[in-house]
Amino acid sequence: MSIATAFAEAPTYEDLIARGHALVPDFADRAARCESDCRVPDESVEQFRETGLHKTLLPAAYGGYEMGFSALLETSFSIGKVCASSAWVCGLYMVHNWLGGLFPKKAQDELWGRDSDTFISGSYAPIGKATSVEGGYLLSGRFPFSSGSPGAAWNLCGAMLPIGPEGRPVPAFTLVPKADYKIDWESWRPVGLGGTGSFDVIVENAFVPDYRGSAIFRCRRQHRTGRRIEQEPTLSRIIVDWGGLCPRDARSRGRLWLIGTVYRREQGAPD
Repeated sequence: MSIATAFAEAPTYEDLIARGHALVPDFADRAARCESDCRVPDESVEQFRETGLHKTLLPAAYGGYEMGFSALLETSFSIGKVCASSAWVCGLYMVHNWLGGLFPKKAQDELWGRDSDTFISGSYAPIGKATSVEGGYLLSGRFPFSSGSPGAAWNLCGAMLPIGPEGRPVPAFTLVPKADYKIDWESWRPVGLGGTGSFDVIVENAFVPDYRGSAIFRCRRQHRTGRRIEQEPTLSRIIVDWGGLCPRDARSRGRLWLIGTVYRREQGAPD
């Protein structure tokens, strides 16, 4: 699919937000099961995929919409009114498509070249053990709080990689396919937000090619392969702030409004 074709097929901003609102009744019906099962129901994951909402921040070169951060906020907020766990996971599936777009093109081709409907979960803390080998690294570790891991095909695993100045180890993200890790299904039984499915992901001596590793500081400013929007400074600054999403909490609603307003103003959009 060409970039021009992808743009032609993209929905309007209003249509995209309407798709998020349309999910609310079904997600509300499944909210109790989401919490008791400690994961977003498979039906909800597939329904979310069918809407194309996960393409909100996906690079256009792979059929994405590149709608921007405010679309993520509004969509997640509408879902979060009835199920905070589902909003958390669906929001991560959207934002991780932005993060994936910061990796080299070869990694992006592996992620989305054959299937742009791929979901990515992640554990950010750089606690993985990576040993340098020819062409990449051998990665091992237990990666906790991998929200949305049951429905994802890839996991972002934080690790220290020797890719800093003069080869010094720096915090980095690595992309690991589901075939190279297992989920500890007994690791997630919380009191709240149980439905996020934030299970531990376990990796044992998995080979990670060097192009599937990216220093976190580079993710803040490097070229966005395949994107028509090459500079998104606000998004790169406040992406972690989005993690406070619990829309049913009044304080968080105010926080989301503030973040969204700042982003829209910096992009020249009306309030």
